[in-house]
Amino acid sequence: MKTEIDSSGESRAAAVPLRRARGGLLAFYALVLALNAGSLHRNNEIMPYGPVRSFWLAASGPVAAACAALKLDRPRAFLARTAGKALNE
Repeated sequence: MKTEIDSSGESRAAAVPLRRARGGLLAFYALVLALNAGSLHRNNEIMPYGPVRSFWLAASGPVAAACAALKLDRPRAFLARTAGKALNE
């Protein structure tokens, strides 16, 4: 972390540019979605029938299929086997 010294001689941490912070947050959420897409889709399948369920199934289905094809669901499966089912539900 950078430290800057202001005009009064006090040091303070430099701020992160907003664009960089947004990019980091977007990358984090994309990674979380990729690693958990299969589980999110399974949760959507057990929702009560209706337009909300239909929307989320239509949105999560292709993402879950792509992540499964790329084998991005393997880390979650490994954690489910090793850490236990109770922690991964």
